[in-house]
Amino acid sequence: MSLHFDPRVTWSHIATTVGALIAVGVMWQQVTSVVTAVNMLTAAIESNNGRIARIESRTAVLEAQRVEAERRLTEIHDDVRWLRRRFEGAPQ
Repeated sequence: MSLHFDPRVTWSHIATTVGALIAVGVMWQQVTSVVTAVNMLTAAIESNNGRIARIESRTAVLEAQRVEAERRLTEIHDDVRWLRRRFEGAPQ
């Protein structure tokens, strides 16, 4: 296999080809920059999703604790009412 130089190729053709290759290189660099940015955003979103999941989990725990505290407070109020009724009529 041998390479033959086509005499019809001019410096203009060569310059155009080199310019196109440079343009492709610049575009490829831009594409890789965009891909890097998208990957960084994806990582940030995943990190935030993890934080949101932890916050939601903690919120569920706090809600369960609030419900339990309300139930216990109601029991205490019921006990206080029962004690008042019991001792209001007691001899002094």
